[in-house]
Amino acid sequence: VLATDGRHVQRGHLKNELCVAGAERYDVLLDIPNEEGSYHIVAQRATTHEQLPAGSSERGVLVLSTKNAPPKDLPGAFSPDPVEPYTINDFKSQFTLLPAKHSLEHPHAPPNVHHEVKLTGNYDRATGEWKPDFHVNGQSAFVYPHRV
Repeated sequence: VLATDGRHVQRGHLKNELCVAGAERYDVLLDIPNEEGSYHIVAQRATTHEQLPAGSSERGVLVLSTKNAPPKDLPGAFSPDPVEPYTINDFKSQFTLLPAKHSLEHPHAPPNVHHEVKLTGNYDRATGEWKPDFHVNGQSAFVYPHRV
């Protein structure tokens, strides 16, 4: 892990697993073997309050493949095993292993940058769909996919 939410962390701690909550961002450096092949990065849903039974935790897979990689089966769309809850103590443990490289210079200072972000939408009568409009500082930004 190189950074959390844009803040560099001290190097030296390698992780095979990382829990990411809503609105969190991590910058990671992946160690991928030099050999031909496909490498799976699996995202799996967990909760903070209860165990998820086998077959109920959805998973998504990012596949990194070399040019001539042989076919490889993807993991199932649901975890075959029960998934334990990820508790506040698990989060605290993860963050203590990722201390900031530089502390904030003035942690209680007022913000020195202001951005106005608007997420609105409109109804497209031609397609019958609601479509998002996303603006940052008055500039329109395109959101893909745009169907809602």
